[in-house]
Amino acid sequence: QDCFRAQVCIGCVGGAMGAEASREEKALAPSCPRKPAGAPPDPLQIVRATGALARDAGVVQDCFRMVNAAFGATRADGRQRVSRAGVEARMAAGDDPGAGRVLFVALGAPGGVRRVLGCVSATARNWFPPGHGHWGMLAVDPSMQGRGVARRLVQVAERWVAQHSSAVAIEYEYLPGAAHAERLREWYEGSLGFTCVAAVPCCGHGMRFCRRGFSEAELEAARAEHTEA
Repeated sequence: QDCFRAQVCIGCVGGAMGAEASREEKALAPSCPRKPAGAPPDPLQIVRATGALARDAGVVQDCFRMVNAAFGATRADGRQRVSRAGVEARMAAGDDPGAGRVLFVALGAPGGVRRVLGCVSATARNWFPPGHGHWGMLAVDPSMQGRGVARRLVQVAERWVAQHSSAVAIEYEYLPGAAHAERLREWYEGSLGFTCVAAVPCCGHGMRFCRRGFSEAELEAARAEHTEA
């Protein structure tokens, strides 16, 4: 599994890591560079999904439900964003060190029960614009929204993408005037710094295609982590 120490010190979750945590993850726990001594454990663990996680029916179901519920808020035709088989396939792809597309899953134990808190898919090279990486299928459990989970998932996905590409692209369905769509636009094209490069009307709504170039500092940090891995 990939550990992205600059954004998420996976080892910080301590006892909430469970038996699935790797030796590398546990080794980070005593020396997290971002937390002062005595600070409470970080309740959020973000992992690159693998076949082992794909065999956990509960995790697959949580991701399937979460993604389709999130995208149902913008899809006017009610289509599913992803199938259960699609979730399993994206998870299993993480077994390949050279995988071109992986799924990152946020796990935590709010209330003492370990469960899926969110997920995001990342692609090393996307079809549009050419030469860009991509992230998408971003979803967060409604009970955890507004608590920084989505931003941390994006940070981890972009750090992985930056190991393969110098820029990242996203796209999202956009219905002008719809409250949910306007919030997405403000977050993607405002807070996250994406620039819309194409807006395509379709079926009463539209698609906005956006990009963001990585800074030299981001690329350097990604290269350093890739070398360490």
